[in-house]
Amino acid sequence: MSNWTRNNFDPAVAPVGGGIAWQAPVAVAMTGSSKTFVPANAARKALQMWSPATNAAGGINLAGGTVVLATAIQLTPGAAPIYIDGPATPVGIVTAIGTNLQSFYYQEGL
Repeated sequence: MSNWTRNNFDPAVAPVGGGIAWQAPVAVAMTGSSKTFVPANAARKALQMWSPATNAAGGINLAGGTVVLATAIQLTPGAAPIYIDGPATPVGIVTAIGTNLQSFYYQEGL
């Protein structure tokens, strides 16, 4: 989440252009192979993704292609979420790779 959102957000005031309605977080179990992590959603305005595990590596591909851990965007275990909003927000599928039975989480803003 950006510093502005985290520190200065007033939920009673909608931002210019309309607000973002955050959906419930979704857990997705990893299998050790590249797989769909976040399904496509043309209405998505923002996306945050995280790995609550403290000991397992994982990564994502915002373009939805096959994920290889060495070249993926890293989901740092136990760290703050990756937060994307505005025009950079992917509306297609996001793929991920992670340790078998480890769960990654995402939350969409619509």
